[in-house]
Amino acid sequence: MNKAMRLNAFAMNCVGHQAPGLWAHPRDASWRYKDADNWVELARLLERGKFDGLFLADVLGVYDVYQGSHDAALRQAAQVPVNDPLLLVPLLAQATEHLGFGVTCALTYEHPYPFARRMSTLDHLSQGRIGWNIVTSYLDSTARNMGLAQQIGHDDRYEMAEEYLQVCYKLWEGSWEDDAVVRDKQRRIFTDPTKIHGIAHAGEFYTVPGIHSPSERHTIHTIHAHHRQLLEARLIGGSDRFDVGIFGDGGRIPDQQHARRLMTDDTVRSSPLATAREFGQALGETRRDLFVDELLPVLVSEQLTFGQRRAEQ
Repeated sequence: MNKAMRLNAFAMNCVGHQAPGLWAHPRDASWRYKDADNWVELARLLERGKFDGLFLADVLGVYDVYQGSHDAALRQAAQVPVNDPLLLVPLLAQATEHLGFGVTCALTYEHPYPFARRMSTLDHLSQGRIGWNIVTSYLDSTARNMGLAQQIGHDDRYEMAEEYLQVCYKLWEGSWEDDAVVRDKQRRIFTDPTKIHGIAHAGEFYTVPGIHSPSERHTIHTIHAHHRQLLEARLIGGSDRFDVGIFGDGGRIPDQQHARRLMTDDTVRSSPLATAREFGQALGETRRDLFVDELLPVLVSEQLTFGQRRAEQ
């Protein structure tokens, strides 16, 4: 049997994402990041090209460490200005039929109750094509704009993240039974209250007693971007379940696992598959359960590309 290749584009709702200075090229159109038509064109192009998904990165702050100022980042459009990636999803989902959307959302500075509703809404509107790249934010500038003196410590952020995900799982999986909506016009009952359950979560960081109506798949697809060296360090340490991600099939997610897609930027070393599989097998995953996205920068010349020549043949 032939193996399938899964292709995901990598973009950001800004001018300068991973190609510093390219905005100054005569043919560059990244300045159109604020233009809805620009994003629709990209999504339709990816779908025609048989891409599986569009992964959208994000940062909530600005880069201001160099020379103690954000001036350099502003001059070079280094991921600033940047817009919210979530708001692109309904637009792009409406313009496509099969393309998936992985969206980066930092959980440290937003309560899980409204966030769970937002993601369920996007899952409805995209017909199950939304995914969440789980991050905790890492910029001090973000923390300062949220009223803190500095970024919350790494371990503390991940403790918060652990509980945050448990709250989301409870809201997505444990509150609303699949057959709760009856739409009985004769008895004038839309939802059966006996099939709705408050999650009664009372933890160290969050208190959420209430209910939530999830999307049809309940728990959305989850992703975690990671560098190979960090992944290996976590495997050696073996103490932080959340900090490493593996990918599943987009179905419901067991509580003992979090991110189910591993995204790595390791393009110059050996493949990260062996490391990811080692971690996955420790969690009871099989080789067929594991998918790894590896970043592959592509250079395209003004001449006909190899792919175009092969297509014409």
